[in-house]
Amino acid sequence: MEPRNIELDSLITNSMQLSMVDDTNSNWAQPSERSHKCVERHDDRGFWIWIVTWYLLPLHLICSAALACVITFVLDGCSFSVGSDPNFKASLQTRLYQSDVTTLVSVSLVIIRLFATAWSSISIWRCAFVLLEKTGLTLQQLSSTIAYGVPTSLFSCSASRTSRNTSVSTYIIFIVCVLLLPSQFAAPILSGSISWSPDMMVVPAPYRLKNIQVAGPGNPWAWYQSFPNVRNSLVLRSSSYASVVTVQSNSHQMSSTWRTVPSSQHLPVNTTISNITIPYFVIQDWSWIQDVTTIPKEILNAVTNNSAGTLNIAGPNNPLEDPIEGSAALLKTTPWQTQHYVNNAFTYPMPRIRSLKQYVAVLVSRIPGQTCSLTSATFGNLPVPQSGFTYINYSNNHTNCYIYASFKLVAAAAICSNCNLSSFSTISAPLFNYTDLEIQPESLVDEILAMLPEVMHTIASMNSTQTSQLGQLDTWTQSLLINAYSATWTSFNVYFGSGDTALEADISIPVIGVRANVNSRRVWFWFCCNGLVTVSGLCLMWVRIGCERKVIVDPVLTAVLLDASGVIERDINGLCNASRLGKEDENLGALRLRQFHVAGMDYEKGHAMLDRLVKVRLSNTHRYGLFLNK
Repeated sequence: MEPRNIELDSLITNSMQLSMVDDTNSNWAQPSERSHKCVERHDDRGFWIWIVTWYLLPLHLICSAALACVITFVLDGCSFSVGSDPNFKASLQTRLYQSDVTTLVSVSLVIIRLFATAWSSISIWRCAFVLLEKTGLTLQQLSSTIAYGVPTSLFSCSASRTSRNTSVSTYIIFIVCVLLLPSQFAAPILSGSISWSPDMMVVPAPYRLKNIQVAGPGNPWAWYQSFPNVRNSLVLRSSSYASVVTVQSNSHQMSSTWRTVPSSQHLPVNTTISNITIPYFVIQDWSWIQDVTTIPKEILNAVTNNSAGTLNIAGPNNPLEDPIEGSAALLKTTPWQTQHYVNNAFTYPMPRIRSLKQYVAVLVSRIPGQTCSLTSATFGNLPVPQSGFTYINYSNNHTNCYIYASFKLVAAAAICSNCNLSSFSTISAPLFNYTDLEIQPESLVDEILAMLPEVMHTIASMNSTQTSQLGQLDTWTQSLLINAYSATWTSFNVYFGSGDTALEADISIPVIGVRANVNSRRVWFWFCCNGLVTVSGLCLMWVRIGCERKVIVDPVLTAVLLDASGVIERDINGLCNASRLGKEDENLGALRLRQFHVAGMDYEKGHAMLDRLVKVRLSNTHRYGLFLNK
């Protein structure tokens, strides 16, 4: 049987012999009766045409890079809420929830995959047209290439090749198709790159903390100066504040000052308060005295002489006289005195910052006999020799043993820009390496230091936590000083404060949330998978070099308008009304897309020249060698 060469006119009708409806008489115009004048289109030129043809590639690449950068450099480490609290709903309206983030990531993945799928669909059609022009395809190969996105002609034993170039083109088209696959399955890689861990974040509250009391002159100040029972009540109130704080923290080891604000009782723990005044008390250069003879006599007299009156402000007794191990006192050399009474009012002190060297005495043990031991039942081994003790012997043959420490004290107030509500109504801030504190003079600093010995004694008497102090002498004593100063400062501000001097502060409420932890390796691996789409496009551009056919912009329209009447006219197996290809169609030859000249075609623009039309040739023999020469 001789081979058949079939030439098909392009851009006239499709393989089903579609006819046009005549609008004038509503009759079907028969293909054989058509008269068509072809008008040449120059629609493959210009920068805009290039954008329309290839815009999906840069758009997909830019979107992929943007999503990868946002997840890696913006999302990583950010915290998001997992639910809304009705009390703070107004403050959370502008924040994203975890569900919002996962939704945005999913939507972004869908959009990027949409671009990749759209490009893949167009790219497969363009690959098919390239193969039709350069190597030729059978109907079976053309169908499977469009349906599955893989050029099956590469695996066909009967598909011969005309030259090395056609073979290379087929391999490149295969690579183009393979490079399109990873992006279709890469979305779970990016979704799995984001893990979530529990976190606590703070958001601005829609209201302010009110009624923050500040000490000032008034009737309470006059009562404090006039009546010892008022001062005694302040000692007890200060001790109760300290007791509550130590019970809540379950430890006397306080390294930061604190204050109690009763109006903050409704706020949750870890609420952040902006610009609130807190007590400031810093201990520096702490050391235990190894020889009591180096201590000034007036300092020692405050401990050994119960009638000196330098350690008590609310009662007649020396607080160190009580046999309570662990009791301590900040030592002074002069008794407390009332302020000057001028113009029917007691003078209110001027603000000041106290920075001076101080001594503290600690009752480390009370033992039977006349000699103190270097070991305490409460604190264990003591840091001083026998020369570091002072003794007070009692008639019941028991001895109080005291040791001393010296340190530099800085006492004042401070404005804290971001302090936390550490426990119920208690606002605290660490004093060491803390940059959010602005030291301010304190009017009542001398009154607080004068009351400190009695407050320290009462706190030690309570020992609310009942925790062991073995080996904790330094921590116990320093924490006792800090607690006593903070508690006394707080009770003074509450007692001497009034509604007229109360302040307000902005607060931020803690919200339970989750923190995003991004695995950057997975993110960039996902980006590389999507970057292969761009590589496939570059390969397609390269393999199209030498093609005479314009780049297919609308592959569906091009396929519909392609005239396959030559194939249909020579069909003997019912191909004209087939719904699918069968085995009887395997004997058909290879289709090949070509361009050649048809003389004598007149264009509407008046050009008398050769018209270059798209042709398809069907051959039942080898693809190469049997084609019409131009």
